[in-house]
Amino acid sequence: IGVRLVGSEMCIRDRVSGLAVKAVASHCAGLTSLYSERAGCVDDDAVSCLARGCPGLTTLDLGMQDAITDSALLILAANCHQLRSLSVAYCKHISDVGIKALAASCPHLTTLDLNNCSRLTEEALVAIAIGCPRLQSLDLGGSPNTSQRLATDEGLITLALHCHGIRSLNVRYCHHVSAEAVEKVKTMLCANVQVRR
Repeated sequence: IGVRLVGSEMCIRDRVSGLAVKAVASHCAGLTSLYSERAGCVDDDAVSCLARGCPGLTTLDLGMQDAITDSALLILAANCHQLRSLSVAYCKHISDVGIKALAASCPHLTTLDLNNCSRLTEEALVAIAIGCPRLQSLDLGGSPNTSQRLATDEGLITLALHCHGIRSLNVRYCHHVSAEAVEKVKTMLCANVQVRR
């Protein structure tokens, strides 16, 4: 089977049905971590079951889940206020709506991966900056073939003003970010911040 449950952590390694994810969620109320490992089987309905059945989730990796939309993020925002780490990398159907809801409801986020979320704009970044002051790692990277509208000079400055604990920031392939803004952000945060550009 492609599901491994150890303590309060669940790891999905192979393609398993959404029904399997729902079954685990309904029987493991103490689940705190889910790593999907690019299983491609988690959809909004499965996330809804996870959020309602496991409101203590602190770590959630939904990266490369093609079926995830803003609906899943809205349900997480309504139920999982203890989230500390979230990856929605390559989830091409999420928008500012879902990220803004999460930022407003999940102030404990320290790690957020938005790599290649091409529908997001600077509006989402500003919401993250204001709503997630404990952020330590943020991945806003894109790819050479896509236009990443999320990271802009102004958005990064806003982030640095509100999230003083940022230690890792990926803005690779963010074509709307200047070298000058990156240097300013480094100066504003600290000498130890790693910025990938």
